[in-house]
Amino acid sequence: MHSRQALRRVLVLVALLAVAAVAGAVAARAVVSDNGILNQIVAQDPVGDSAGADLSSFTVTSYADQTISFAATLANRDLLHPGRRCRSSST
Repeated sequence: MHSRQALRRVLVLVALLAVAAVAGAVAARAVVSDNGILNQIVAQDPVGDSAGADLSSFTVTSYADQTISFAATLANRDLLHPGRRCRSSST
């Protein structure tokens, strides 16, 4: 049950950040001549609240050239292998 709550929180966080990124992208369309960062949002998540891959921060950045980047930081993983299920070493 705890993992479902953590998953819901992560999904809500990602959805909110995606909305913010779209808003930033709309603003980025107004100034195409500058390739700098227009908007950057960093959301922090408590470390240790997940038995699997533990999201510690999520960053959405919008640029003046109408691009958006996403960066996720995992507290307990260096990398995730494609197709591999995330499990805690304590389970």
